[in-house]
Amino acid sequence: MSVAGRSVGIVVAALAILAQPTSAQNSQGSAIVEARAFSAVRAGDVRVDYRENTETNSRLAAEIERALTARGFVLRDRPSLLLDLRTSVRRGDPGGFRLRFYGEGGSRVGLNDFKVGIDLPDPDNERRVVRYEVYMDLIDREARQIVWTGKATIVVEGAERFQVTSDLAKRLTDLIGQTTP
Repeated sequence: MSVAGRSVGIVVAALAILAQPTSAQNSQGSAIVEARAFSAVRAGDVRVDYRENTETNSRLAAEIERALTARGFVLRDRPSLLLDLRTSVRRGDPGGFRLRFYGEGGSRVGLNDFKVGIDLPDPDNERRVVRYEVYMDLIDREARQIVWTGKATIVVEGAERFQVTSDLAKRLTDLIGQTTP
C-alpha cells in the first residue's frame, strides 16, 4: 500500500471515531415556559390565527381552539380577542465530516495529479438536536394591544415535530391570563 493510501486510511479511521455522537448531543432538555399578562384576560370570543400556513400550525390551531373552548372561550370569525400563534423549528448542524486530500505525484513514481475526497455522514442523523419554540400573543382587537404573551422552548433529539410543538402549545394555553415567575 502506498504512503498516500495509508494516510487516507488513518485519517478515515480517526474521523469515524470523531463522528460518534457526544454526550452533549445525547442529552435532552426540559421545556422553558414563559408567560406574561399585561392586563386581566376574560374568557370571551376568540379566534386562533397563525402567520405561516403549515400543516403543523393548522393542526396546533385546532388543538388550541379545543383547549380554549374548554376554558370558556367562544370561537368566532370576528372576535374581540385574537390569539396569534407562531412556531419555530431549528435543526442543529447535520454533522458529518467533509475531508479532501490533494497532492501531486511526479513522473518519477509514474502518477499524475491525484485527488481523494471522503465524505463521512452523521452516523445517527435521527439523534440530531432540534430546538422547538412556540409563541402566542393574545390581542385585544378593540384596544389594539397585547393583553397576554407566552413563549415555550425545548431542545430535544430526534423527536416528532407535531408531538413536541403540541405539548408546548398545551403548556402555554394552560397559562393564558397568567404571568410566570
